[in-house]
Amino acid sequence: MMDDDLLSGKYYFTLGLFCQLDGDDYLAIDYLGKAVDYFSRGEFSLNLYECYSRLSSAYNAVGDIEGAYFALRKAVEIEESLGQKNMYLSLFKYENDLLLSHEKELLMNQKARSRTSILLSVLVLSVLIIGFVIYFYRRTLRIQVRENPPSTTGTIS
Repeated sequence: MMDDDLLSGKYYFTLGLFCQLDGDDYLAIDYLGKAVDYFSRGEFSLNLYECYSRLSSAYNAVGDIEGAYFALRKAVEIEESLGQKNMYLSLFKYENDLLLSHEKELLMNQKARSRTSILLSVLVLSVLIIGFVIYFYRRTLRIQVRENPPSTTGTIS
């Protein structure tokens, strides 16, 4: 339904534009009015802005100052509302960027903590392994010394 309104609105807008370029401003006003009707059914603010801007110049060309003023006022209202929407979008984007940077910072801190924990675990495990290797090496040496006592090859005279 929205696509039909958009297509119909663009069709009448294009016809109105061609009529305005040909100098037939009365027919252009009719077509642009139909385009406004279609564009008013949906969220087509930019299209409405273009229609009202063209309508203002068409009304001005035929000498209808009141119609030109009305169309111009509508175009300005739409332009202001688009500016407010852009401001809200900018604020939303800024807030979203702040949240994302905060989440990113938390994730980096969590990664750093997990990396530190892993490194500390590897260090403790390495110290324990070295300690066990030294302990078993000394134990093996003691056992070997007990089994094979050093012989005294010195002679008593």
